[in-house]
Amino acid sequence: MPQKVSLQALDYDFGVKALHYSLNGEAEVVEASGAATIQLVPGVTNTVSYYAIDNADNVETARTITVNLDTVPPVTTPVLNGYVGQNGWFTSAVQVALSATDNSSGIARTEYSPDGVNWTVYTAPLNITASGVTTVYYRSVDTNNNTEATKSIAVSIDQAAPVTTAAVSGTLGTNGLYTSAVKVALSGIDTASGIARTEYSVDQTTWTAYVATVDIQTDSTTTIYYRSVDLAGNVEAVKSVTFTIDKTAPFIGSMNPAANAVNVPIASSITIIFSEDISTGGAFAGVALMRGLTKIATLNTVSGNTVTIKPVKLLGKTATYTVTVPAGAVIDAAGNNSAASSFSFTTGRR
Repeated sequence: MPQKVSLQALDYDFGVKALHYSLNGEAEVVEASGAATIQLVPGVTNTVSYYAIDNADNVETARTITVNLDTVPPVTTPVLNGYVGQNGWFTSAVQVALSATDNSSGIARTEYSPDGVNWTVYTAPLNITASGVTTVYYRSVDTNNNTEATKSIAVSIDQAAPVTTAAVSGTLGTNGLYTSAVKVALSGIDTASGIARTEYSVDQTTWTAYVATVDIQTDSTTTIYYRSVDLAGNVEAVKSVTFTIDKTAPFIGSMNPAANAVNVPIASSITIIFSEDISTGGAFAGVALMRGLTKIATLNTVSGNTVTIKPVKLLGKTATYTVTVPAGAVIDAAGNNSAASSFSFTTGRR
């Protein structure tokens, strides 16, 4: 593309008196030599107006030439529209609008590509719905065929909340109860933006960042609430896991007759009340009422938290009896075995 325009006026009859010209509407310049070299303005469309006068004062009809010196490529600007999350991520589909400007010859076309190789003419905003990071390449070409250097923009979309799983570990007894401390391990997964944090709570009000397994030691029914938040700001719906710990074996709270009681009626049954509801254990057959070395015939039953020992016959008068309860005679709902125990009492005369 020429950067200069040369003018040469000729008149074969009277000779050239002067050449008049103007560049881009500026003040007219007069060259008595009849010749001029005009430096054009780069990057714009130049308009040169000119005419000559001969020595007989004949004036040439003014003429104009246009020279386009547009060597500057267009500039394309992308605009992203969608719901903006966090850390540069969108939490909705995104529209990509491309807007091009050219200060001289004008835009011939704008085009986009998914790979920087295969190009499509841009006619309307692009709708990006894919989860993850999508790269859009773009450029524009002006009417002077100046092509903009390829640009690109990364569109990051994450519309899905993370998914957290909880794993509960401990010694599992019976009826789904744990007979040891319990550890709760949380694991969050997010396939798009990634996990920002996982957190847990015991009341859904105060949340604690999860950094290691949650250890629960206390005998109780515990509910752990948990959720994860991804880098885009999506918050998982609260989940929960509930478990019961019972590490404490049932123990005797009271008995009737009491230990070392005297003047116990000979028609008495013996009741042993435990700290919680119980059922017969593997050693229940060993529950015995003894008089010395003699085992007394009894009917032994369990109901709720109570063991009842009912002698088949009346007890002897002024006799000492011993109740023996072997370890594991009864168990609680978790399967904890009772400890061994024994106590004695003495009957009266009736």
